[in-house]
Amino acid sequence: MKLNSKEILIQATPEQVFRQIADCHHLQEGIGLANVPQMSDLQCTDTTCSFQMTGLGQLTLAITETTFPSQVVYDVKNEHIKSVTVCFNIEGGNEQTRLVSVANLDLPFFMAQMLKPVLQNFLNILVDCVKTTTEKKQ
Repeated sequence: MKLNSKEILIQATPEQVFRQIADCHHLQEGIGLANVPQMSDLQCTDTTCSFQMTGLGQLTLAITETTFPSQVVYDVKNEHIKSVTVCFNIEGGNEQTRLVSVANLDLPFFMAQMLKPVLQNFLNILVDCVKTTTEKKQ
């Protein structure tokens, strides 16, 4: 099953957006517990981020691939999810960048249907956090 986040426009260059997504410490600033009340116990390294999320439990995101400045791929795992890949696609020009995240779910159909709304919300939260923190840094 494939899910797309909402598409957002960020007032920044693709390079700035890429740098924001390709370092989990930057994600930590955007996800910050005050910004996203559905998340708690946030811990990040350069390439991983783990936290509790309402409806999904403990999640760990790990960067598995980067293509400067157009794409960052994360592998998402928890005790219930066999494999979810989240790909941030970055497109744009000098001052404005389009960002969308795409999740590929390797789950049994019934479980994918149950988790779909929660995962959709999760993808939207991620792109909103990237937008907020990237635009603050300018």
